[in-house]
Parts: sequence; C-alpha cells; structure tokens
Amino acid sequence: VVSLSHNDIGDEGVTMLAANGKLNEVYLNDLEIKNVNTIKALAKSSLEVLSLKSNHLTDEMIEPLAKTNILKILNLSNNDITPTGAKLLAKNTDLLQLHLNKNDLGDAGVSAFANNTTLEWLSVEDNKITQAGAFNLAKNMTLKKIEISNNPISDEGIAKLAANGNINQLGASNTQLGEKSLKTIIDNTSIKTLAIDGNDIGDKGAKKLADSEIKNLSVASNNIGKSGGIALAHDTNLKQ
Repeated sequence: VVSLSHNDIGDEGVTMLAANGKLNEVYLNDLEIKNVNTIKALAKSSLEVLSLKSNHLTDEMIEPLAKTNILKILNLSNNDITPTGAKLLAKNTDLLQLHLNKNDLGDAGVSAFANNTTLEWLSVEDNKITQAGAFNLAKNMTLKKIEISNNPISDEGIAKLAANGNINQLGASNTQLGEKSLKTIIDNTSIKTLAIDGNDIGDKGAKKLADSEIKNLSVASNNIGKSGGIALAHDTNLKQ
C-alpha cells in the first residue's frame, strides 16, 4: 500500500509509480493530475485499489479507468464527473466498489448504474440526486452497500431503495427520510448497517429502530430525546 496524496510528484511521478508491477493499492488524492496519459498508465497497471479523489478529473480523463479489467476498488470522489462519465463507469464489469461522492452525477448519472450487475458497493453522496434517480437505482439487484447521503431524495425515494432485499448497508443521512422509508428500512431485515443522520426521526423513530434487527446505527442530529435514547440504550441487537 502506498499513499502519496497531497504531494507534488506530478504526472511523471504518477506514471513511474504506475509502472511498478508489484503495487496493488495506491492513494493519489489531490495531486493535480493533468495528463490523460497518466490516467491511461494507471488503468494499465497492476493496481486493484486506486484512489484519485480531488484531482479535478473530467469525463474524458476517467474514460481509461472505465475500461480497465484489473481495478476492483476505485475512488473518484470530489472530481468533475458528469452523467457522461457515470455512464462510462457503469459499463465496467470488473469493479466491485466505486466511490463518486461530490461530483455532478444528478439523476441521469446515478440512473446509469441501474443495470450494472457487478458492483457491490456504490457511494454517490452529494450529487444532486432526487427521487427519480433513487427510483432508478433501486432497480439494481446486485448492490449490497449504497451510500447516498446529502441528496434531496425524499421519503418515497429512500423507501424505494430500502425495499431492495439485497442491501445490507444503507447510508441515507440528510435525505428527507420520513416515516414511510423508516418503516421500509425496519421491515427489510437484510439491512444491518444504517446511517440516517440529520433526518429528524425523533423519539418515535428511535423507538421503532430499537425494535429492529439493525446492528450498526448512526442517528446523529435527529431530534431524539430522552425516551428515544433510552429505547436505543436497551436495544440488544446493536453491536457494543
């Protein structure tokens, strides 16, 4: 594992690193990569895990990564990826985990992953995704982990996602989640890890979660009072 994030190694340094056939996990965040040939070198390398957060990468620059058959985990968060880039990445049949937080995917971009059959974990936080995008993403039957926090999705949209019986981890903080989606989450016993911070579920919601089978729970900033806190404190399903 090598991390060279927040340095000034330049495109040449990254290209030389990519030529090292023994590396399989590299973190190259915030390096101001400017040349698409550098990305091509990374795409052809032996890397299975690659993080390129905060590099101002465009759709054109990430296209080589969409075509790789070696990478399994790819983090492209906080770049300049639009629905065009999302559609390219969605066609990849080898990636298992993809992080695209803080890009500009919108509903069109996230909907591209509805038909992907190989991804197990998709993270698309803060991408201006609404109910329409959530409805389409809910059609994906292979995803096990979805992180879609900080998007104006609505109660209906989260409920649609939560009804997917393949999901075991859901991140839906600050998504306008309400009673309907909370009930759907609780009814879906496959969901064991849940993060729904900033959704105003209150004591009523906390008490319902206390009776669920969820083992890992984050409910910060939800207007939960004493009675809700006590209920969660007595929840024997939560991991200690």
